[in-house]
Amino acid sequence: MKPKVVRWTVYLLATVGGAAVVASGMFPSPWFTALAIAVAFAPLAITLWAPDLFVIMSRPRRGGAPRPGLNPVAGIPAAALFFRAVGMDLLDFGPSWIAAGACAAGFAAAAWLRRPIQTPIQLLLYVTLFGAFLGYGAATQADVRFDTSPGDPYRATVMAMQVSHGRSTSYTVELSAWGPLTGLHWQDVPGSIYRAISEGDSLCTRLHQGALHERWFTIDLCPPPPAPTANGLS
Repeated sequence: MKPKVVRWTVYLLATVGGAAVVASGMFPSPWFTALAIAVAFAPLAITLWAPDLFVIMSRPRRGGAPRPGLNPVAGIPAAALFFRAVGMDLLDFGPSWIAAGACAAGFAAAAWLRRPIQTPIQLLLYVTLFGAFLGYGAATQADVRFDTSPGDPYRATVMAMQVSHGRSTSYTVELSAWGPLTGLHWQDVPGSIYRAISEGDSLCTRLHQGALHERWFTIDLCPPPPAPTANGLS
């Protein structure tokens, strides 16, 4: 295969992979998630197969020669997968960290065997980092998206509320104990939920066991109580 075709294949897969990861969060689906994971893996695998095709030369400093580096574009989907996974509400993390370590070790071993002449250390560090991102993100997303159980319902009381302003606005609430969480704890919530509640209100949580046995939960507004009937009975 021609080098130009290989490069553009990786660029295309990286673009499609990043979009697929974002879309898998907007339209949750087990098979959409599986597609996003597969497309996130593909550009890293191709980079390992032909690492010399992705060596780029940096601009030289005054009086210096240009230095070779490695184009990191193939790692974009893996990074997107990781940061989307970090935003999920998990109570257990063991399988995700095991998957991160296994992927990082596997990619590192392959990089050591396939290291390019110009950038051997860069390739090793690059694929080890993005391999860890891929493993953690894939395991976490699979645990959540492939869990089809309805979950166990709980209620928690809103004890305090806080808004933080920075590069973006974040909304957090302090919740009472519920389910496996035995003490007060702060929890991020969407702005739509934050604006609909006050201190003392209840939020409904749902605890799931996870496809990989990493417990995770969701938080939502509690449904309104049933309206009374004409004779005063609900």
